[in-house]
Amino acid sequence: VPSNPLREDILTVFQPGNLSATEMVTIAIATIQNNMEGSLIQNNGAEELVLFNRDTTKYLQPITMCTYLYSFSQNTIHTLVGVVPNGIYQVDYDGTTVTVNQNAAGNETASPSGVLRFTVQMPVGMIVVDSKRTTFKVYPNPSTGTITCAWDNLYGKFEKLEISTIYGQTIQSIHLDASQRERKINFEVQGIYFVSLKGSGVESKTVKVVVCK
Repeated sequence: VPSNPLREDILTVFQPGNLSATEMVTIAIATIQNNMEGSLIQNNGAEELVLFNRDTTKYLQPITMCTYLYSFSQNTIHTLVGVVPNGIYQVDYDGTTVTVNQNAAGNETASPSGVLRFTVQMPVGMIVVDSKRTTFKVYPNPSTGTITCAWDNLYGKFEKLEISTIYGQTIQSIHLDASQRERKINFEVQGIYFVSLKGSGVESKTVKVVVCK
């Protein structure tokens, strides 16, 4: 019953049982405010990003604002669980960061149980680089501390490599020359990182890196 105040939306992820199916991939995602965390799920060409409210108190405080890094497909469905029931939110995307704010004049509305679902659009004027013409490789991955980043970009507009934690904190930004196509990066602390290849007016390319010491 849609009007039932006890109604809850439940998200269940199933891995296909066919042994020949592509293995499901999950990438840990967290908001910069550290108030939500979850995963990007990639399976058979489809993607879904799910974030959950991290509040563990008896009476959960709904999320009214959050931001997180995102440089994947525009077709991905974003699901935020634990926002204000029936709340109206403004969702913005600048090509690298998703910003979600409760706003009466917003463009997205949460469900009665506090679940917000949406997709993001590339900003007007941003060039979407064809993945068939641009590759971004990071190896070895997992790594014991040193990785090599290599890319082939026919547009030649990538300007920097940015390393961030799963919580969205940028810990290093490396300037790139226009002719540069490779760079080594050293990690001193083990953990999970995101390495992003960025530039002005081009879609970012991001790879998850696992460092084991």
